[in-house]
Amino acid sequence: MEPRFGTDFSQVRVHMGSEAVQMNKDLSAQAFTYKQDIYFGAGKSPGKNDLTAHELTHVVQQTGATRLKSLDALGIQCSGRKKAGQKSFDVRHKVQMVPQLTDMSCWAAAAAMIVGWRDKISINPLQVAARSGYWNQYEEGYNCDDPTIFSVWGLIPESPQTYTVDDFREMLKTNGPLFMIGAMGDGVHVRVVTRMYGDGTVDGTMVSLNDPLPKGKGKVKSCTYRQLVQNQEATARDDLGLPGFEGIYVAHA
Repeated sequence: MEPRFGTDFSQVRVHMGSEAVQMNKDLSAQAFTYKQDIYFGAGKSPGKNDLTAHELTHVVQQTGATRLKSLDALGIQCSGRKKAGQKSFDVRHKVQMVPQLTDMSCWAAAAAMIVGWRDKISINPLQVAARSGYWNQYEEGYNCDDPTIFSVWGLIPESPQTYTVDDFREMLKTNGPLFMIGAMGDGVHVRVVTRMYGDGTVDGTMVSLNDPLPKGKGKVKSCTYRQLVQNQEATARDDLGLPGFEGIYVAHA
C-alpha cells in the first residue's frame, strides 16, 4: 500500500494481541491508530482492505512515533477508575447558543458561536442565517464543502488524533470553545464544546456541547468523554466524505 500513499510505513507497528482487542472493545471500535501504532480489534487484521487503508491514513495524518501501551497512556482507562491523586476539575466557557435555522447549516451556526465568543458580541441568529450585518464578512464561510472555511471564520483546525482527557481539557482551557465535527445518523453534525468537568477518567469526565439542533432552538447536551471519543471514531470510520478536509474534526479560535 505504500505506493498508493506515497509514504514509508516501515516504522508502523501493528498490535493484534489481547490488549489491543480489549482496548478496541472498550472504544467500540474495529481498530484505531495512535502515532505510528495501529491496534486491531477482535477478528481484524492488516491487509489490502478498507480498514487498513483507513488506519494508514491516520498514520499519515499523525506525527511522532510514541508507543501506546494501553488506553491508560491516553488517559483512557479501561476500568474507568480514578487514578490515585487525580483531582476533579471544571473548565467552562460561556457561549451563546446559535440554533440552526432552515436556511443555514450547523457549520455556520457552530462557527458563529465561536466567533461570537471570540469577538465578544451578541449574536442574532437571523442575521447569521441571512449572512447580513456583522456576518456579511463571512459570506464565503457557509459552504461546508470548501476546505477554506476555517480560515474564513478565523478558526484553527487541529490534526485528527486521539486526545487524552488531560490534552483535551488543556485544549479547551487554552483555546476556548471547540468546533467539533461528529457522527449523527448517516452523516456528520457540528457542535460546540463549551465545558468539560469531572474526575479525569473517561467515564467520570463529562463534556457539555451547544448543539444547533433542534432547528430554531438549539440544545445543550452532555456526554461522557468516552462517548465523545466513540463518536469521533465513528466519524473517522465514515471518512466524512468531504473533499479537502482530510479528516479534520476539531477547530478553535
